[in-house]
Amino acid sequence: MRVVEQSQLVNLGRATYVFPKDGLEVVLPEGRQAFQTQASMGDQHISETDAGLKITGSVPPGRVTMMWAFDMPLAGDTFHFKQTVPFRTYRFSIEADGPPGAKLEVAGMPQAIVHEEKGNRFLVTQTQIEPTETQLGELDVTLTGLPGPGPTRWIAVAGAAIFVLLAGFLAWRRPGRAAVDAGALDREKETVLEELEALEKEFRAGEVGPKFHAARQRELTDELAILLKSAAENRN
Repeated sequence: MRVVEQSQLVNLGRATYVFPKDGLEVVLPEGRQAFQTQASMGDQHISETDAGLKITGSVPPGRVTMMWAFDMPLAGDTFHFKQTVPFRTYRFSIEADGPPGAKLEVAGMPQAIVHEEKGNRFLVTQTQIEPTETQLGELDVTLTGLPGPGPTRWIAVAGAAIFVLLAGFLAWRRPGRAAVDAGALDREKETVLEELEALEKEFRAGEVGPKFHAARQRELTDELAILLKSAAENRN
């Protein structure tokens, strides 16, 4: 089973965030194989370690996206893995290929919904956490009901993957005076509004279905609400 993870890091501070000298370590599940990452990601660099991976470099004000992937062994009709969340995260999205009968469960997250697009069937669950709320410290993902032994199994799981999105604030607030930059907030709001506009165009063109449209729209409007709340707090 291929696990693909995408991390969107948002720096709302006035200055560039610099990772520790030894890097930020992300612990990945044991038993992983075939680790891969993007060749270049601007000022951010990812290298594989015995425990998982290490992120070095910096994040300027704004948003950056990083991605990595690895394979996990699949035995029987159940796939399960746990992973520590490496930084303060306000949005989680877990998506898995979902052959008929499969069920996706993520501890602490809503029941997964079925999304069908262009003949493909996916299981999706998402949640959003405000910066003041208790963080989800660990991802506990279980995919059950996979096809049993035989040729049907290999057709169903060939290339099957779980996609994990972690959207985190690297610099939300520091002790004392607020460190959120109004300009960075405005840029991030513009990015979210552009994504909402693009989503509506895709929906009208029939490129995404109504369930995905509704879920993604809710996700983006919730993100916008967090940014507007932060802007209000920053003015006070």
